[in-house]
Amino acid sequence: AKPYLSALCLLNAARLNGSREEIDHWFDLGVKIDPANALVRYRYMDSLRPRWGGSYDQMRLFLQRCQQEQLDPQLLARMEMLIHADMAEHAMTASDSAQSFAEWKRVIELAQIAGEDTSNEAVIGYTRAAQDLNQAADAERGLQLMSTRQFDDAWSLAQAGWAFAKAHHDPEAWPLLQKAAELNDAWAQFTVGHEIYRGESTLQMKAD
Repeated sequence: AKPYLSALCLLNAARLNGSREEIDHWFDLGVKIDPANALVRYRYMDSLRPRWGGSYDQMRLFLQRCQQEQLDPQLLARMEMLIHADMAEHAMTASDSAQSFAEWKRVIELAQIAGEDTSNEAVIGYTRAAQDLNQAADAERGLQLMSTRQFDDAWSLAQAGWAFAKAHHDPEAWPLLQKAAELNDAWAQFTVGHEIYRGESTLQMKAD
């Protein structure tokens, strides 16, 4: 009688292979079936990202609409996170450290409101941008956040390893870089090989 999950799955399919009209249709149906839903709204917000043919203006307008509907503050925070995370990724690609820092900082704040764990990408991006801007207190905060996390993909391991190495925290950096190298990250492989070749006194590692 209320095929909410069907509307969600069809929205997902339309996001990948359909038109904006199809996406809007399945979104409207999902909201009609369950006016207080979270999943359809969150996925619709995701469909408005520039990489899917949308824009930041469209994302902001949709967020304003949801705010006017007085939806759950945690849902609103999750939806706003999508905007700032996407903008942060774009800023990182453009090597804009100032915007990257501001956007990742906002993502971390919104994650706390949403009651969610901050993503590895956000913590790493925040820390790297703070280091690039020579903001010592923020960089140290980021390193502390990273020290409590588990990284399992090559990108995160290499990026976190570089951040610790830049702060001269070699004992924390070394195992991360080794794991990244084992996962075929080329930069980590070069760095690990270089350090083994020349030796590293802080790691009590002789040149080999």
